[in-house]
Amino acid sequence: MKLSVMGRGPMWISDRKTGIKLGRTDPVDETELDRVGEALDNLAALNRSMWDLIVKLDYPL
Repeated sequence: MKLSVMGRGPMWISDRKTGIKLGRTDPVDETELDRVGEALDNLAALNRSMWDLIVKLDYPL
């Protein structure tokens, strides 16, 4: 189900086994997609660096 809340654009409501979820949907342009991609690349690099450090320090896994 979609509805508009206080002129802020469409919202979605999802009834799940664990509860009701609410969210907002907005159109995304190419620039925003590029920003999301860059953020994901940065997170992936951070993840790799953290695992490299964990291995280097011989942290028990």
